[in-house]
Amino acid sequence: METDSKLKHDVSAVLQLEASVTSKSIGVDVHHGAVTLTGKVASYSEQRNAGRAALRVWGVANLKNEIKVALPGDLHSWQERKLALHAAWGSPGIGNVEDKMLLAA
Repeated sequence: METDSKLKHDVSAVLQLEASVTSKSIGVDVHHGAVTLTGKVASYSEQRNAGRAALRVWGVANLKNEIKVALPGDLHSWQERKLALHAAWGSPGIGNVEDKMLLAA
C-alpha cells in the first residue's frame, strides 16, 4: 500500500490536473489509505468530479467527500433564492450547502 504522504501528494496532483475541478481550495487528508476531501466548490458536478478523480488514484482505499457546495451569486427575489436552495439540497449526494447568495437591490 502507498504511504499516506505519497497518496496525499498523488491525489492533490490529480485534482490539480483535472479540468473539471477548478477550485484551488480543496484539501486532501489521508489516514491509512482513506482519503478525505474538504473545501468549497461552486457546483455539485465539481464536487462529484473531484471525488471521481481522487478514486482514480492507485492506493485510495476509501473516499470521504466532505467538499461543500457554495452557492455564489446575486438574486432578484426571495423566490429565486428559495428555488436555488431547493435545487441544491435536492441534488443527490449533497450533504452540505453554503448559501452565499445575495439579493440584488
